[in-house]
Amino acid sequence: MTFGTTDFMVRMPVFGLIARNAKNFQPGRLDWLNAEEKLCNVYKKYISQLPESKFNQRIEYMKYAGDLGRTPMGIGMKLFLFILVAAESMGFSYLLGTWAASDGTANLYTQLMYGIVFVLASILAMVTHKAGEQYYRTSLLRSNFAHYKGTGSTEDRAKQIIALSDDQFADKGDLMPIRCYSRIAKGPDDRGSYSWSWVAGIFVAIIFILSGVMRFTHMQAEQTRESQAIDATTSNPFTSSKLPAELVAPQQAADKKANAEARADNTIEGAAAIVILGVIFVVTQIVGFGAGHKHSFAGQQTYKKAKGSNASWYWSEHEGAYAETWGYSTYDAYWEAMQPIKDIVNSRLKDLQQILHHNSNRNLKLPKTFDDYLAFEAKVTRSSKNAQNEHDTANTTAPVAAPETRPASVAPSTVAAAPALSPIELAKRDIEAITDKAEQQAYFGKLRPEVRDALKPWLKERKEKAVAVVSQAELDDLF
Repeated sequence: MTFGTTDFMVRMPVFGLIARNAKNFQPGRLDWLNAEEKLCNVYKKYISQLPESKFNQRIEYMKYAGDLGRTPMGIGMKLFLFILVAAESMGFSYLLGTWAASDGTANLYTQLMYGIVFVLASILAMVTHKAGEQYYRTSLLRSNFAHYKGTGSTEDRAKQIIALSDDQFADKGDLMPIRCYSRIAKGPDDRGSYSWSWVAGIFVAIIFILSGVMRFTHMQAEQTRESQAIDATTSNPFTSSKLPAELVAPQQAADKKANAEARADNTIEGAAAIVILGVIFVVTQIVGFGAGHKHSFAGQQTYKKAKGSNASWYWSEHEGAYAETWGYSTYDAYWEAMQPIKDIVNSRLKDLQQILHHNSNRNLKLPKTFDDYLAFEAKVTRSSKNAQNEHDTANTTAPVAAPETRPASVAPSTVAAAPALSPIELAKRDIEAITDKAEQQAYFGKLRPEVRDALKPWLKERKEKAVAVVSQAELDDLF
């Protein structure tokens, strides 16, 4: 779901999030209201908050992967290419439709022709685009390999594969071809492939040749039918009367010569048209190939399909270095691009706060902003990670050291170990950090049975406290 769609659903009258929470005074975490948290949580996934150090790491990754400055293909360009290929395929589909539905109705023929156009356009657009993507990556791989061998270095060019999560400056002492290869290769022996280019070339050649043959034979059949129709309707007094053959022969020869010349001229004109259509078809495929080449990424983790729906920015179906940096090459531009979205969310939050203030019987003070929520969530995330790390460290069995031999006069020193959180305390902290009730229930269901049993009294007490707080708030509204 895009940011615009989410924003529309939040502002929708009656059924929108703001309208549904207009009287939701239930307290949330700390001094937040539950309604405020719900609204901010909806928009949170469209904001990427990379620290400058991580931003620079991703820029470094794209720079040495050869992807810095490249952009993915937009929806408009994809639609243009599809329409271009579909329009070019229309003529060929017309011929295929006449053969496939030779005994059918005109309506069936039209439907079949449009179906063939859609299938051909989809296949051609996909094949040529994939060929362009693969050609760019393979060309980059092999050019780097050739440049590396030209340096005369004996160093292993594939000694490591650098992932996006790795330190991008760890290999800064390596040669440029090695740094590039480490980010675009799938493995040590990866040299790329031109398989999609071969498939696209063969596919285009087959369609180019067969369409030309079908158009040429179709043209000849049309010429034959026209010639027969002309012969059947011609009324020549010299051919219809009982004249001697010596008088009729010159006229017949002249008619045949004129028909042959006209047919030859039509054949030349038709052949030229067929060649032009074939050239247009090939050029159209070259445009699709070039678009795939220009708008593709070689890095393994530059721009890829997200496995879930929790991507961090507007193009929610993708993730990677490009998506996380929003396609910007400087940190200042990255933050400036996020500011308009933050302004919109702050505006929606302010609308909700004003409605809550108006509907409340108390003089509510709601000064929170979306930036406050992001800072609060970052703090909760850090706390949860630290608690998890402490828990994992406590559960790791350390090797038992051999007993130290001490003189009898020296007493052993006592060192107090840092207390580690128990699984129950860790689960309590995680449940407190989760704002969505359904997610809390899902998290609770994944816990071990003994932990769930131990948490039930605490959950009951927690619920009773929340109800008591709401009841007190309603009582305060009466006075």
